[in-house]
Amino acid sequence: MRCLKFLAALLLAASATGAAMAQDEAGAAGSAVVETISVCARWNPNTGTWETGSANEQGECGVVGSRRTDRSAADSPVPVDIIHGDDLLPAGSSLDALLAFAAPSFNVSQGADAAMFIQPATLRGLAPDATLVLLNGKRRHRGAIIALLGYGISGGGQGVDLAAIPTIAVERVEVLRDGASAQYGSDAIAGIMNIVLRKEREGANLDFKWGTHKEGDGDAYTLAGNLGAPFGAGGHVNASFEFKQSDPTVRSRQRADAEALIAAGNAAVPQPVAQIWGLPKVDDDFKLFVDAATELGAAEAYGFGNYSTRKTEGGFYYRNPHTRRGVFLGPALDDGAPTVKVADLTADGSGNCPVVRVLNNRADPDALAALRGNPNCYSLIEKFPGGFTPRFSAKIQDLSAAIGIRGATPENMGSWRYDLSASLGRSDAQFVIRNTVNPQLLARRNDIPTVYKVGAYRETDRVVNLDFTRPFAAPAFAGSLNVAFGFEYRDETFKIKSGEPDSYYIDPNLEQGLFAQGFDVGSNGAPGFRPSDAGKNSIRAYGAYLDLEGDTGKGTIIGAAARYENYPDFGDTLDGKITGRWQIAEGLAIRGSASTGFRAPTAGQANLRNVSTSFTSEDGVTRLIDIAILPPTDPLAASKGGVPLKPEQSVNLTFGMVLDLGEVSLTADYYDIAVKDKIALTTPFVVGDEDRGGGALRLGMRKA
Repeated sequence: MRCLKFLAALLLAASATGAAMAQDEAGAAGSAVVETISVCARWNPNTGTWETGSANEQGECGVVGSRRTDRSAADSPVPVDIIHGDDLLPAGSSLDALLAFAAPSFNVSQGADAAMFIQPATLRGLAPDATLVLLNGKRRHRGAIIALLGYGISGGGQGVDLAAIPTIAVERVEVLRDGASAQYGSDAIAGIMNIVLRKEREGANLDFKWGTHKEGDGDAYTLAGNLGAPFGAGGHVNASFEFKQSDPTVRSRQRADAEALIAAGNAAVPQPVAQIWGLPKVDDDFKLFVDAATELGAAEAYGFGNYSTRKTEGGFYYRNPHTRRGVFLGPALDDGAPTVKVADLTADGSGNCPVVRVLNNRADPDALAALRGNPNCYSLIEKFPGGFTPRFSAKIQDLSAAIGIRGATPENMGSWRYDLSASLGRSDAQFVIRNTVNPQLLARRNDIPTVYKVGAYRETDRVVNLDFTRPFAAPAFAGSLNVAFGFEYRDETFKIKSGEPDSYYIDPNLEQGLFAQGFDVGSNGAPGFRPSDAGKNSIRAYGAYLDLEGDTGKGTIIGAAARYENYPDFGDTLDGKITGRWQIAEGLAIRGSASTGFRAPTAGQANLRNVSTSFTSEDGVTRLIDIAILPPTDPLAASKGGVPLKPEQSVNLTFGMVLDLGEVSLTADYYDIAVKDKIALTTPFVVGDEDRGGGALRLGMRKA
């Protein structure tokens, strides 16, 4: 499969190179080379109709945050950053990492656990799903993975997978650093990121990068290409691809306990380091994006979509063969402490198994030999005499398709500019953990597997939009008052697929004494999703908005917007926004906005079930434990105070200044965001013996 993807990339690159050579030859022969320009629909107040014209100086056809087609970032009443794709491409990293350097208040975390596969991205210090991501002005679907452990503000967030978008496909990125739920709907509490795809009708670009770290690891290479061609009458088709491979990095030293084991003669300890911290390995990272449009009578039909896939692998904590209760039924943590039997499983239930003591970091070889010689006894130390570090990986697949038609109604219908679109997006994450074991499979002795398919998440989003806009002559406005309104239907579905049976198996012969013996349940590090955890849940929403914006002609812009949304699962919400900009002197303007916003819980957040392993310190002893994340409607969560989730509510205030000095411009903005009913992970609850089931030792849950 990897070879096929690489071959497809080379074929597209070859065709792109051929197109570029043909263009160069035509230029050498004296043929004119047409420069690609942006084309926008402009309202002519004299004729009362829409006309075709070129874009403004920044190549924009309006910017996010305003529904006027003649608005630019410079005269926007709210802070908008324009980042051009050509400025991002030379840096040679993934789109999310590049934007973290280019966009103010935008950050990306290098995650662990499941969030190493889709890294959480935050704007203005809020959760990843508090920023609405648009692609060509249309809502982008969420990633399948929810960030869970150790992520602070990102914990529990389910954002968009920006790494699925190849940088070479991007014409520009518009970042609105202001709340805009009243204009665009749920998730826009912190702001909006609109990624605009390239639309050239001709030309080609081929890009290759290779890099490494000075430590000699982390080798990475990227091959990317873009090809544009005419499509129909005045239309275009523009295709981009990217193929990337990246080796892991190692930025950790050998653990002290592992060094002690090696010094004691344990040759099975992983080397050079037992526990790896660093960038994960990325294999077969292939991305393909297509953007197309063509004239369809008096209207324009358009569409865009993508397919991407990649496999990422990282490591967990090292399991010491002598000190991990539940992984190895062995001695207590310190030499000389009371010993315990390393195996209680026997054919006749008598439990007559040897006792293995640990002295000077070495297991008693005579007792261990006796254990191995007894067919009725077993210890996991036989499988991993040097301990082990689970390796967790995921195959991420992302695909989407959007189609639409836009144009203007006839003059006798008011010459309204309309845009009707529908989109479908899906993100899949299939999890595998290897170099680990499910202790519940002890009865299989030498046939215990070390690789487990843990399960999968799938996020599927569907959106239908119908938007109208038209300027009107108004006495209070020197130019015109722009009126926009529209409707939206959206549904999100989150699906959990159970893992293979071995990944969550519980031995019925061990169940009664499960916690007394200390056996873990499921593949160690990432237990498999059980059939009881599997399922599919959906959330639907219906929305309508009204957006007004006008220029008084005296250097003052004012705007107002309101949006109503109905969620059958969560109720109704009505939000509003007012904006203003005042040109107080040449080159100097002040601007500001006030709005209310909301963010509805995702289907994944409302229904997620997950068990992972983390360090905890109790009674002065540090150990690994399992932490279960349960939905607040789960009976166990409800017994601890869990209540059904409801939408977050916010109040946003922004005030700023714009200073234009010609070659240099300066902006400064103050913002304040107050969020009520924030959706987040609770602090863990200790689960008592009366609550325990299925091996979970502590509980984390979501609560409004």
